[in-house]
Amino acid sequence: MDFQNIKEMLTTQWILSHLGGTDPLVLLSDPFVSVPFAAVLLGLLLFRMLRTLVVVLGLAAMWIATVYLLPHGSGVTLGDIGSFSIVFLLVAGTWIYFFLVRGD
Repeated sequence: MDFQNIKEMLTTQWILSHLGGTDPLVLLSDPFVSVPFAAVLLGLLLFRMLRTLVVVLGLAAMWIATVYLLPHGSGVTLGDIGSFSIVFLLVAGTWIYFFLVRGD
């Protein structure tokens, strides 16, 4: 086994560069990814694991916002940064509501 190659793939820089090159909507259009993802979401909903469901959906929303709303080029506009921050504030507000305010 090539442990040096495995060690290189477990670095944070490699993981972030690999995730940055992956398009989440193209990935979810693949039935081998979307069907198990939908099954997990449905299972979490049926078992009433709402906190876990909110975390999974929030992380998916933040990943999509990072890929599509965050300006990656030289042209940084206020609208892009505003919509990016609104998505993150909505996710954070939902997490605060489900974990701190709502008393289950």
